[in-house]
Amino acid sequence: MATNRQKLWQEIQRTYTETVPGETDEATKEKYRKLKLRANDERIKAKKQQSAKKASRRGGFSE
Repeated sequence: MATNRQKLWQEIQRTYTETVPGETDEATKEKYRKLKLRANDERIKAKKQQSAKKASRRGGFSE
């Protein structure tokens, strides 16, 4: 009985170590943080351009 439990426990540990990734290093974290910031800046820039386009259309009728 104890042997079966040990085998089961070893199999669970082996499966866990194969499927769960390790800790991410700082260089990779920094890389993806910069990518996220750049994407956010581009999104905000696009929103401002769209807003400016709509604002220019709202001008009204000039006679």
